[in-house]
Amino acid sequence: MADVNKLAFSIVKFLKDQTTQESLSEDAIESLEGNNFMKEEKFSDALECYSQAVKLDNKNSVYYCNRAAAYSKLNKHVQAIEDCERALNIDPQYSKAYGRMGIAYTALTDHESARECYRKALELDPTNQSYQNNLEIAEQKLKEAAMQAGFNMGPMGMGNMDFSQMLNNPALMNMAQSMMQNPNMQQMMANFMSSMSGGGATPEGGPPGGMNNILEIGQQLAQQMEQTNPELVTQLRTQFGRGGPPNSEGGDPSQQNGDQSQPPK
Repeated sequence: MADVNKLAFSIVKFLKDQTTQESLSEDAIESLEGNNFMKEEKFSDALECYSQAVKLDNKNSVYYCNRAAAYSKLNKHVQAIEDCERALNIDPQYSKAYGRMGIAYTALTDHESARECYRKALELDPTNQSYQNNLEIAEQKLKEAAMQAGFNMGPMGMGNMDFSQMLNNPALMNMAQSMMQNPNMQQMMANFMSSMSGGGATPEGGPPGGMNNILEIGQQLAQQMEQTNPELVTQLRTQFGRGGPPNSEGGDPSQQNGDQSQPPK
């Protein structure tokens, strides 16, 4: 009896599959095959299927968005962005296209554009936790880049200057020695050294003092230098030039909680 039931189930399943295949259009079949290839991580084959689906129906936003996912898996992020834009031209309310475009921008370390994409995706789909997670990651990357840029620029915006030249500048060294006679400056330096030696930790459990203390001291030094000898500060800026911020480091988008780990639908 069990064998009969199993045979009957197989026959019903076969007939159902046949009916489904016959009712689908050719472009839909290509897209489904592409989805299967994505599950099997055969991304080049998936790309071919999605491209064929686009040729058969170039007004379907889903096909472009699916192909964007395949492009991203193949590290062709510019093409992925272009396909997401095509999908949005067809359907401006397609949140998944914004989400996938954000992933592509993240891979290109364009975190500003990624943030905007995730914001738009969330506007269209406010309950999507993946978009929220990816937005938070993009915002964190932007904060890290801004802090690193500010540190590299240094006080007075003098950039990545050669500090050995500064130490050999008699006027600057005389000014520094004079400033260190200031009781307020001495106290500030003492507090900084105490915090760096383990006098206290941040609430987040990070290293004590850290970047904020360094920047604060640098800013106060710069302010005093500009007040006491603005001509020297101008000379230093001219001599060493202004450095630009470094390129921000990009995260691995595969580590984000986006939908790229799932086959497109």
